[in-house]
Amino acid sequence: MQKCETCGTENLDTATACVSCGRRLWGTDAVYPTSSPYGSGNPEVNYGDASNGWFWLGVINFIAGFILRGALQRKMPDAADKAGRGAKIGVILSIIGIVVYILYIMSSFSKLMSYGVYVG
Repeated sequence: MQKCETCGTENLDTATACVSCGRRLWGTDAVYPTSSPYGSGNPEVNYGDASNGWFWLGVINFIAGFILRGALQRKMPDAADKAGRGAKIGVILSIIGIVVYILYIMSSFSKLMSYGVYVG
């Protein structure tokens, strides 16, 4: 057991800091562990598989989707593909919306013309 020089608390030989005051215990008799019971501390995280957020971002804002597709291509290829697919679907939905809007306007003008209202 190592004794803390600041508060006098007894700590395990493998401790690197005092459990009471937090002071470092870098004494010559300290034994430092080579592995942690909590893992390596550097887990591999794959952000591309976590959710479909990149896809929906691309659908909602297809310009951002295309930009993200290019920016994420090297580091997160799965996320880049999702953003690209979402951007393509966003473009298609935008075109469909524009066509429906134009058809609605045309039908409104044709109704006005059938009533004899001059538009122009």
